[in-house]
Amino acid sequence: MTKNFEFKTLYLNEDGATKHYTVKCTRENFEKIVDVRNILGNIHIPNLTQQFEGLNSVGRIGLGNQLKDYIEKQ
Repeated sequence: MTKNFEFKTLYLNEDGATKHYTVKCTRENFEKIVDVRNILGNIHIPNLTQQFEGLNSVGRIGLGNQLKDYIEKQ
């Protein structure tokens, strides 16, 4: 069972069709500030492994999926 993360958008910059988000992701004793891009509905997390440092591969997948859902709802 994947634990849910909490998200808070700290910064949003719109540049034409591209939206650049800075999102705070938290869960229990974990906290990361992550940069995300939404380009015409395509969610991209640059440097995924470095940004999700401290999480195992299952945690990265869970965070990535939940973060994508969060951005899509924005």
